[in-house]
Amino acid sequence: MVTSVASSIGTLNRHQIRKVYLGSPSDAINHPIQALINRSDSLLYEMFLQKLLFMSTKAYERHVRHLQPALGTVLPRDYRSESRLVDYLKSHPDSIAFMTARTASQLPGLRVIARL
Repeated sequence: MVTSVASSIGTLNRHQIRKVYLGSPSDAINHPIQALINRSDSLLYEMFLQKLLFMSTKAYERHVRHLQPALGTVLPRDYRSESRLVDYLKSHPDSIAFMTARTASQLPGLRVIARL
């Protein structure tokens, strides 16, 4: 999990990340966090859904469609281009995204906040 180096988001645990991506409020997180969906690698996307959210693609997409933005819930944004995802991350310090550790280490301007 990564964010911008300019972000004030601290280290997040699996439970907190899961809540952010499911649109659930978390007492441990003081401000809304924008979850970004990295679809530039379909295998990585599937692994993220299954290992962290315990959902299939269809189940997660159905869940997101039914989310209502309320009480600080920020709906996840989808990115099929890794470069656009990284640009958004760098310019929006309230956002987080998943990517491989190798990719994250090669991109300046990003900071790892969790290893999954």
